[in-house]
Amino acid sequence: MLRRPMGVVMAAALMLTSCTSYVAKPVTLQIPNDGPTTGTVPGTNIKVMATAYDTQQQIHTMFGKHGLWRGHVLPVKIQIVSTDANEVDFLVDSAYVKEGDMIYQAIPADEAFDVSWHGANPHARAENDAFNGLVILFTVATLGLGSVIWVLPSPFEIPAPNTNPYGRDLKYKTLTGNVSIVNGTFRGDFMFFALSNKQEMENLSQAQLVLHFHQAKGSPGEQSLTFNLLGNTAAH
Repeated sequence: MLRRPMGVVMAAALMLTSCTSYVAKPVTLQIPNDGPTTGTVPGTNIKVMATAYDTQQQIHTMFGKHGLWRGHVLPVKIQIVSTDANEVDFLVDSAYVKEGDMIYQAIPADEAFDVSWHGANPHARAENDAFNGLVILFTVATLGLGSVIWVLPSPFEIPAPNTNPYGRDLKYKTLTGNVSIVNGTFRGDFMFFALSNKQEMENLSQAQLVLHFHQAKGSPGEQSLTFNLLGNTAAH
């Protein structure tokens, strides 16, 4: 009697572990111009372009249907070009999105993966509990074979990002640490921000992206650049 439900569970496991392969897409970059999505770091010749991927279509086109949209994770593509004689650091970890009274700091790729995985698999916990329950029953009924199956990982548990093509792609595409910007630098990649709800993802009319920069020698020292995410207009 246990054969049928256990067979269903094992079939589900095979389906999950052999899911459609993830195809990484290259980040399309362009030199920041003087358009509405570009700002200049005050006191420098460094231009920054910020593009929010704030629609379901934009996110799915770049990252596939892997839960970024459902998990309310906002990707923002940052592109930087410098013709400034001085070295300036872009302080990635201090960037944040401000929405009303709420502030959302940039999150690392592994966290973006975890949040999006739960967004794509909202019932994973219940499915994992059901799977483990059936495995226990199967273990009781079959002993030896069941004890072998019991040590196998559940197909409903969150995988490690570095073992998952989607997770690795997020790492490859995420800006991390302090980015050194020197004369001639051109950098472009993504930052991710976990917002609190679907409404914020769908309406960024009050949201602003704040980036920070530091010049170790001489002026301007510490500077910030703010973008209005609706229309990606550089505020200052």
